[in-house]
Order: sequence, then structure tokens, then C-alpha cells
Amino acid sequence: MARAGGPLLVVVGASFAAGVGPGGPLQAWPVELARSLGWRALVAGVPGIGYAHVGEDHLGPLGRLTATLGLPALHPSLVVVQVGHDDWRVPPTGEARRVGAHYRGLLAALPGARLATVTVFAARSAAPARRARLEALDRAIIGAARSADPRMVVMDPLGARWSFARETRGGLHPSAAGDRQIAASVLAALTRHGAVAPPGARRTRPPVCDLVAPGAIRRPRATRSPTLRWTPRGGLS
Repeated sequence: MARAGGPLLVVVGASFAAGVGPGGPLQAWPVELARSLGWRALVAGVPGIGYAHVGEDHLGPLGRLTATLGLPALHPSLVVVQVGHDDWRVPPTGEARRVGAHYRGLLAALPGARLATVTVFAARSAAPARRARLEALDRAIIGAARSADPRMVVMDPLGARWSFARETRGGLHPSAAGDRQIAASVLAALTRHGAVAPPGARRTRPPVCDLVAPGAIRRPRATRSPTLRWTPRGGLS
């Protein structure tokens, strides 16, 4: 159901959501996605976070970070989760348990929201052994997410071999141009699965993102990876 002020996009993720690569969160794919949709958005990005990994400033793991955001009171229309790579040392069976529990909890807490996930990214130069572990982890995340929520929009950058410009040759993170390419891929998948309206049916209005450091939620020292709130009319506040 649409809320006052229009639909709300929530993105909770790791370094790709935090804007590592292009130089800051304003160039990251979640803000590009919010701009394309013309939706309000709340983006919490913490480098290194995972379903198991605590990430920067020990703000994770994912369940802990998500709980600090108070999402049930915000009534989001769409929640996109982008984590996985940083759990590459976690056994797939343990990862699957965490993934399933996380999405079952989100479904119970946010019955009106559509859920989506962007799974594992890998560096072009990843060693074969590490890539094999990432692929096994990716399969575990996808299977557990779909089992928890059959309507989940699952986007698999590793398996689908997403192509995007990188910050460095052979590196992991995108450049600003790469983030725009990722945003376009995410938007296409969300549209294809009916999570957002096709371009001709969208209401065009200027986008609303607020940027607040996740560290400010629980800790006095701000992290380098901010939470963004974006509003179509007001820009950044």
C-alpha cells in the first residue's frame, strides 16, 4: 500500500551499497536506483558486512544492522539486500541457515514489502580457489533466499556474469560508471519481476535520499559508510 510521501525503497548492503569504488555513496548504485524510480530511499551500506560477518566498526552482521533501522515503522514498499562476498570463508550450510532466518524474519516484520537480494560479487582477478568458494556460497544464499520467500527477486551478479566498469583493472569494486550499470541491471530485474512499475507507468518526480552514518545510530564515531535517505523533492538532508 502506498504511504504518504510515496513508496519507500530500502537498501541494506555492504561495500557496493556504501559507495566503495566511485568515491562516495552519492555515486553508488542504490542512489542511482532511487533516482531512476523517483522514490524515497533509505540506504544503509557498511563495508565488510555479511549475513555472518560484522564488517566495519562491528556494525553487523546484517541482522543486527537491519534491526537498528526500525523498518516496520517506515513501511517500505521494497527492501533490497546486497551482501554475500564478505562471508566467503563461512561454510555454505551455515550461511544458508543465516540467510533463511534473516528473510523469514523480514517477511514476518514487513508483510507489505517486496523483498529482493543482490547476491555475490567477485573480483575479476579472484584466484580459482576463492572463486570456487564464492560460487558455493552464492548457490547457498540463492537457495535459502528462495526457500524463505518464493517471491524473492534474486539477482546473481556472479552467476549471471554481470559486466560493469571497475575502479581498478581486475578489481572488485565498480567505478562511478560501473555503479550506473549495476543500477540499470537491478532496475531491469525488479521491473521484469513486477517489483516496480515499467518505465512508462512510473510517476516521474524528482527523487528523496537522507544520508546518516550507521555509526551514528549506535556509536558516537561516524563510519565512512553512510546510511542514505533520499527524497525526490528535497534531495539530500
